[in-house]
Amino acid sequence: MLTPTDIQYLVGLLAASSHPTAIDVQLGDVVYDVATKTKRDVDVTVTVTDDAGQRIFKGLEVNKRSRALSAPQVEQLCVKFLDMPSITHRAIVSASGYSLPACRKAAYHGVELLELVDWEGQHDEFATKIDPNVTFTQEGYVPVHVDILTNPHKPFPASARVDGTTPVCGLDGARIPTCPDLATLGRNVMMSAVGVLKQIGVTPPPADPFEVDWTLDVPDTPAVIVEGQIVPIEKVRIVGTIRWSSTTVAPQLKILRRHHDKTPYCGCIVGVTTEGDLYAFSFGPDMKGRVAYVPYSDRLVKGKIYRKSYLPQG
Repeated sequence: MLTPTDIQYLVGLLAASSHPTAIDVQLGDVVYDVATKTKRDVDVTVTVTDDAGQRIFKGLEVNKRSRALSAPQVEQLCVKFLDMPSITHRAIVSASGYSLPACRKAAYHGVELLELVDWEGQHDEFATKIDPNVTFTQEGYVPVHVDILTNPHKPFPASARVDGTTPVCGLDGARIPTCPDLATLGRNVMMSAVGVLKQIGVTPPPADPFEVDWTLDVPDTPAVIVEGQIVPIEKVRIVGTIRWSSTTVAPQLKILRRHHDKTPYCGCIVGVTTEGDLYAFSFGPDMKGRVAYVPYSDRLVKGKIYRKSYLPQG
């Protein structure tokens, strides 16, 4: 299941693939708004060069809703774009389509409508052909049952209410978007540990879960606030059983295309690993494939995201 944040990452990747001359692709960029005299978020921005060598700055707003975008929703985004004159090409991306009045509203304001849809059949526009029944094998260690204990050498006070939902922060007390709570912190540390096991070739028989009792260092020293005090989390203890898993999965096939004439810009294969990480392989008319890989922790980020490094440039 792709989350709204996943869709934003995916559109960023597809934007890179659909613009062979792209100089820069950014997620969660900020652009100056002349009306409010402030910088505001734009979901995806793409800087490209035209045939004359001039730079073009494109802005895309991404929406994943259960229903087609309505005229008021499109109008709101059109007005936002109009107040950002540095954006020379404006587009909206929807994963659920558009109403007819919404299409008319966008056309009136000169905003292009794009849609992210399931890939059905082959497209002559792409040199790369995809088997619609393609599958992949995912292998890795998965938990059977584990208990995650933070700071085992320095327990929290008995009176403190600390559990998996307890928010995680930095040593300055600021929240960490990619690690919102202790449950996520423990999971991230555990998956990093089992990833190392896979890298060094420790692979027990698939049917045999095995016991683990690990005390692991926590990178970057996150913290929690306990009874008004910022308490660093230096170690995590993981106790329980894990097993080796090999699973055959069918990824999703998606296309980014123009709404009015259904002309495709590019296509992609997208899926989620057993560890919860997002991966995608996209290709456009330039025949150049591009790969994006987004860790599970960054898929949890709500609101603005900025992960330019996940998007191959050019």
